[in-house]
Amino acid sequence: MSVKNFLIILVVFAAGIGAGAFYQGSDTKPAPIDAGQSVSLAPAFKDAALDETAVRRIIEAYIKENPVVIMRSVDDYQRGGSMRQIEAQAEPYLATLQKTEGAPILGDTEAEVKIIEFFDYQCPHCKANYGVLQRLLKEDPTVALMPKFLPILGDGSENDMSLYSARAAEAARLQGKFATFHEALMASSLPISPENIAQIAASIGLNVPQLVRDLSSDAVGRTVAEARQLADEIGISQMGTPGYIIGGKVMIGAAPDSYERLKAMIEAARANSR
Repeated sequence: MSVKNFLIILVVFAAGIGAGAFYQGSDTKPAPIDAGQSVSLAPAFKDAALDETAVRRIIEAYIKENPVVIMRSVDDYQRGGSMRQIEAQAEPYLATLQKTEGAPILGDTEAEVKIIEFFDYQCPHCKANYGVLQRLLKEDPTVALMPKFLPILGDGSENDMSLYSARAAEAARLQGKFATFHEALMASSLPISPENIAQIAASIGLNVPQLVRDLSSDAVGRTVAEARQLADEIGISQMGTPGYIIGGKVMIGAAPDSYERLKAMIEAARANSR
C-alpha cells in the first residue's frame, strides 16, 4: 500500500465514514462519546512522495490533536459491525415482530410499513423522539408504529419502574386503550411511579383497579418478558433504547436528524416490498 493510500484510509476512518452506525442519544448504561472537531490532512496529499517518517509525524499529530475523533471512529466502526449483526439476527424474527394480533400498535394493523420500536418509558431519548414518530404517522397513514417493551433502565428491584410501566401499558392494552395510555405516558413529565401511572390511567378513562390487577398477572408479565427476550436475541438490548427496525434495517438512538433517517428507512422498506 502506498503512503498516500494509507493516509486516505486514515482520514476516512478518523472521520467515521463507512461505519454506518447511528446511536447518538441511545439509552444504555455506558454513554457514547461525542465527536470532536477533526482537522484536515488534505495538505499531506500534495506530496505523493512522503516517506515513512513524515507519515508517522502526521499520524501522531492527528491523534494528539483529535483523540476524541479517533475514539469515536473506533466506536463507530465497532457499532457499524454491530448494526449489521443485529440486522442479520433480526431477519428470522421480522414476521414475528410485525405480527399485529395481540400486539401494541398505533395506526392501521394493515399498514404497508411498520416501524418496530424497542423502548423504555424511563428513556428520555425515547420520549424526545416520540414527536418524530407521531409526525411520521400523521403524514403517512400507510405507516404504523409497533412499540415493543424493553424495560432496561430500571433498578432491577421489585419496585422497578421501567418494568412496572411496561406492565401497566400491556394492562391498558387489555382494556383496549394502549395507544391512548402510551401517548399520555410519553407526553407526561411526571416521574414514573404507581401513583402517577394510576393518575394518568384515570385521566384517560381506564379502570384503574382492573389495571393494577392485570399488571400484576402472570399473563402480562409473560408478554413483557417475551418482548425483552426477543430484544435480547436480536441484540438490541445491548445497544440501548430507542431501537428501531424498519424493513429489516436497524437504527439505534435519537438525534436531530431522526426524522430524515427514519423516513428514508420507511421509503426503502416500501420500495423493497414492491
